Amino acid sequence: MFYWLINLVLPMYIMTACLGAVFFVPPGDMADRCSISLTILLTQVGFKYSIGDKLPSVSYITYIDVYMLLCFGVTFIVVIMQAIAAALTLTLTLTLAHARAVALAQALSNPMQAIAAAGAYIEPMTIDELPPGPWWNSFVLEHGAWP
Repeated sequence: MFYWLINLVLPMYIMTACLGAVFFVPPGDMADRCSISLTILLTQVGFKYSIGDKLPSVSYITYIDVYMLLCFGVTFIVVIMQAIAAALTLTLTLTLAHARAVALAQALSNPMQAIAAAGAYIEPMTIDELPPGPWWNSFVLEHGAWP
């Protein structure tokens, strides 16, 4: 009994517990998160094959088989969670990028309307109210007035 705890249950527990490290990786680093969880899954599969000849060959499922399947199941669920999180992050990123592009296009096509839609109103300035500086002189000289 103690042999199986030390040589099988404890290593599988440590490998499965290492999956917690995935949740400490920043959400933007999906490649790192997926690589950690898939590496642990591969390690568990390799461990299962390496101890396969030491386990008894019986026609029924033993407690060790159930435990190893549970560890595989937990790891698989974490891998699926990472894939779903990656898909949602990509969708959210594309949605935000589209919203920003639409807002920028509206601001470029009609800046005063975009500012008014944002809840701010800027009173048009006259030439006398402008501070001195070269940044507006060329515009005023070309157009004769400030918009």
